[in-house]
Amino acid sequence: VKICMGGVVPLAGVISGGAVSGTWSGGTGTFAPDDKTATAIYTPSKAEETAGKVILKFTTNDPPGPCPAVEDTMSISIDQLPVAIAKAPPYICAGAPIQLNGKVLGAATEGTWSGGDGAYCKNYMDLNAVYTPAPKEIAAGKVTLILTTNATGLCPIAKDTVTIIIH
Repeated sequence: VKICMGGVVPLAGVISGGAVSGTWSGGTGTFAPDDKTATAIYTPSKAEETAGKVILKFTTNDPPGPCPAVEDTMSISIDQLPVAIAKAPPYICAGAPIQLNGKVLGAATEGTWSGGDGAYCKNYMDLNAVYTPAPKEIAAGKVTLILTTNATGLCPIAKDTVTIIIH
């Protein structure tokens, strides 16, 4: 199972044969309502989110008769939340291009620049694109650009903005 940091995992333990109960174990997170509910909801701990994984085990009780208790494991992979960091010089002279310096972290692998009426040299999908402000942005004395991460699995996109003053 794969989730995003901050997510929860609905569990689906199955009890059959002579077994009448089961218990979840492993992990340092929490089971709701408890670890004895086959269909509990598991919330990973901060340590598990940092590690990016956790393995849980569901074990049935030992029923009467010749059949032993049985167990099964479940692996949970936890993606880090995407992070966008939009950087550029805080100000430029009118007519000068703006060297953008974007970063994406966490589960994000790509970023896209948007905003403004000017032109992106290279490509708006280049984290280090060069932006040339439009005449109306120069007249307004500023431009605000947005860096947006790509969506990754179940994790949401992330955005960051940067405003550049044009002298």
